[in-house]
Amino acid sequence: MRHGQKRPISRRFILPLICYGITPPPLRERGDDISMIAKALLEKTCQKHNKPIYHYSQAFDKAIRSHHWPGNVRELENAIERAVILSPPERVEAANLKLAAQQNRSNNIDNTLESNTASQKGTTLDDYLKHFVLTHQHKMTETQLAHSLGISRKSLWERRQKLTIPRKVT
Repeated sequence: MRHGQKRPISRRFILPLICYGITPPPLRERGDDISMIAKALLEKTCQKHNKPIYHYSQAFDKAIRSHHWPGNVRELENAIERAVILSPPERVEAANLKLAAQQNRSNNIDNTLESNTASQKGTTLDDYLKHFVLTHQHKMTETQLAHSLGISRKSLWERRQKLTIPRKVT
């Protein structure tokens, strides 16, 4: 970073502040910082998943900045990781952040279980795993797939059996 540029505060600096009773503002109150944090997380996530560094588009930034962010930076990191994994290889798509469904759930807490289930359709961990494996199995080994998902090869094999995910034909 060049002199004078802002950068996200490291966790090692925040923890001592919390010990002294000084709490950093929630993510939703960070203003322009949220864009800088999101850009850094996007680069980190692309590197983690061996993808080219995606362009941080205005649509992506608008989706992130317009979300209420009831959680913390970890929630933002999870949303960005989901978008990187679900997006096509050439660009990251704001729709894959899956923030609209989360926003609707937080605004309509008194909805019935049935309507919540309908809004969450297709976003279960099993759906995510199945989509990821089917999308990436032709260009990754089983070991690479398991590593990218953060599970063992045995767990990947068990999930394939449970979810009836076919293996690639070689």
